[in-house]
Amino acid sequence: MGQVRDAECEKIDHELRAMFPGCETDCRLDTYTLDYIIWLESNGETYPIRITRDEYLHDDWKGNIKILLRQE
Repeated sequence: MGQVRDAECEKIDHELRAMFPGCETDCRLDTYTLDYIIWLESNGETYPIRITRDEYLHDDWKGNIKILLRQE
């Protein structure tokens, strides 16, 4: 069990940087749940975000992150 970085993590980081210019991201795959764990830094604050495998496979994660950051 643990967290690893794979090609999908690179893709997620790239897409997040395009969606939120100026933000720093770090994505890891949780090897136990197969969810993606993201640390997104914006305006000096870091937000931990979990993308479930289903969210990722159904491409729902982008909209969910936008909604989450609007609420913060």
